[in-house]
Amino acid sequence: ARDLAVEVRALTLANLGIAELWSGAGDAAGEHLEQAAGLALESGNDFLLFLAEGYAAAVDAQTGRLQAAAARAEMSIALAERCGWTGVPHAAVPYLARAAVHLWRGELDEAQRLTDRATAAVAGSSDPMLGAAVSLMRAELLWLDGDPLTALDLVRGATAHEPSSRLLRAAAGLLEAD
Repeated sequence: ARDLAVEVRALTLANLGIAELWSGAGDAAGEHLEQAAGLALESGNDFLLFLAEGYAAAVDAQTGRLQAAAARAEMSIALAERCGWTGVPHAAVPYLARAAVHLWRGELDEAQRLTDRATAAVAGSSDPMLGAAVSLMRAELLWLDGDPLTALDLVRGATAHEPSSRLLRAAAGLLEAD
């Protein structure tokens, strides 16, 4: 039997970590998401593990810990594939984290493939943060492919929605500066 208190604590820590990630508090986000993942393992809740590891992968990618980002994203993606969650909007996060790792390695085709999967995962979602994050990755790939005007349009569209996170505004600002 699952321990409901452990699952509630894991969900609380995961949501706190997600909020901290979007607000730009990466260190705190990483700590809370790792705690959530540990509690999800303890309780045997695969969905919470998928959620915590996916967002922890994003924190790792954001802070340049590419090996950890790749490993966490792969774990989260494997859970999503095994459990049928690839169309859940939160699945976009590990896809984007893994895409970022490929982008850093200059593997643009693989980054594009994973970004396409992230785009499919957020299709129809009303979550402005997830949609904006996907749009920013798409913009980065378009810019690298030599289409800066379309990339700029995507950036401006991604940051036009409220609420807009500090993390996404900063990433958009970097793309606009290029």
